[in-house]
Amino acid sequence: MAVSDLLMLSAGDGKEVSFDLLEAISANGLLYFLLANLLTGAVNLSTVTMSASAPLALTELTAYLVTLSAIVSVLHVYRIRVKFW
Repeated sequence: MAVSDLLMLSAGDGKEVSFDLLEAISANGLLYFLLANLLTGAVNLSTVTMSASAPLALTELTAYLVTLSAIVSVLHVYRIRVKFW
């Protein structure tokens, strides 16, 4: 079984979607950028980042990346493109 076979997802309408995180990010690049900036601001406001311990920093970074990836992945699977123009 190839790795590409493991990355096939169903969009709920019977059609399979090949999933690649880079494709998902590029399909909604501006949204990804804006969400990343908002999440960065939220992290900076909620935590004193210069005095955070290594486990806390790693946990925040992981949550940050998982959140961004999950949002653009769901949009990609359902073929939703957010455009601001």
